[in-house]
Amino acid sequence: AAGGGVVCLSAGTWTLTSTLTVGSNITLTGSGPGTLIQGPSTVYNWPLISVPTSATPQNVMVSDMVIDGQVPNSVAFDPNNGYANSLGLYFYDSNGPGKNLTISGIEVRNTSEALHAKGFDGVRVSNCYFHDNGVMLSATLGNHNFYLLRDSNVTISNVRAVGSWTGAGLHLRDMTGTTTIKDSTFVGNYRRGIHVQLSGNTTTDVVANNNDISYNGSDVSYLPTYNSLNTNGLDMETITGSVSGNAVVGNSGHGIVSRNGTGLIEGNIATGNTLNSQIDTYSGLTIGSNLAQGPFADGTYRVVLGTGEALSELGSIDRSSTA
Repeated sequence: AAGGGVVCLSAGTWTLTSTLTVGSNITLTGSGPGTLIQGPSTVYNWPLISVPTSATPQNVMVSDMVIDGQVPNSVAFDPNNGYANSLGLYFYDSNGPGKNLTISGIEVRNTSEALHAKGFDGVRVSNCYFHDNGVMLSATLGNHNFYLLRDSNVTISNVRAVGSWTGAGLHLRDMTGTTTIKDSTFVGNYRRGIHVQLSGNTTTDVVANNNDISYNGSDVSYLPTYNSLNTNGLDMETITGSVSGNAVVGNSGHGIVSRNGTGLIEGNIATGNTLNSQIDTYSGLTIGSNLAQGPFADGTYRVVLGTGEALSELGSIDRSSTA
């Protein structure tokens, strides 16, 4: 699609044989859950929906559909799985920055990564459900439910990122401007719930409010070179900003970790995480009043009330196996 306008997909199943490319000033919208875009049933190695990577795309929106990559979870931990680039949504501006990317009302499942966006200014991800995504890229590196790289001015709201096979619920790297993460659920992912990673001596501004970041990490190691033992629920490198109103429960490492920066961690529930520090800040951020308890010797998680959907997700999540 190119030239601007709205492309509407009716209800039905659309099986792609190559990438669907969305140009600037295009809205690609479905009819809700009845619109299914799926990948081939055989091995393929290309994203399902993308943008022209060298055209500085602007004002792109994808909304209201289901994307099923048909990647089998049985190959997730095979570094030679053949699906490394079989992403659901891939938005990369090599000339950058692209402007104004909106993803709304999308369910993405069974892909190597639900959403990968890099080099955009103004990213909005809302009312989405990303689950059962992620494959190994090598023996030591796995994909995530979704990954934002070198983007600026990002808002993530009302998103569920649940049950990544090999990685985090959300991985952020080298972001600029302010990244706001609110009213969302990051539960039962193989590694961290949210990981904010930075290269060199840089700082990113993060506001994380009213999220469930629980039961991430696994005690099962599928590869000798890669595991999720002792992975933290919310793991932040150098940030400024605030972390408040989050429920961070039962992760395989610490609950909330901030390695450096300035700001405030306050009003969170962090309990039953496996390692000793439910909330740990190496330096900089101020720890205010939080509910922090644990770990518990019998492994029991004491919190029965969260701020979002974590507990409702738990019945369908077995974090010890991808079978």
